[in-house]
Amino acid sequence: MSNVRLDFDIDKAVARRIPLFSQAQAALDTQIVKDSNQFCPKVEGTLRESGRVDGPGMISWNMPYARYQYYLNEGAHYTTPGTRAKWFEHAKALYRDAWLDLVQKALK
Repeated sequence: MSNVRLDFDIDKAVARRIPLFSQAQAALDTQIVKDSNQFCPKVEGTLRESGRVDGPGMISWNMPYARYQYYLNEGAHYTTPGTRAKWFEHAKALYRDAWLDLVQKALK
């Protein structure tokens, strides 16, 4: 019987994957904005256009009335079909599996 010794440098392995993680996060963030925007109220078109990625995993819609439209206007009747309050939550319910697939493919 012979002995086999394996050396594994976890730090090197993680360091090699960091660029992939960054690319996967950027792709995910972009897709989340795109998918969520279709449910975001138009409000003169500017609310949808304000959706942006502020940093890794940080997405916002930057209009003075965005918070009201997202949280407080839940019972409202929107003029644009498909729009609603909590548009990210709705998009997440519909696209969660597709988002996970996107990340898994980016990490391969």
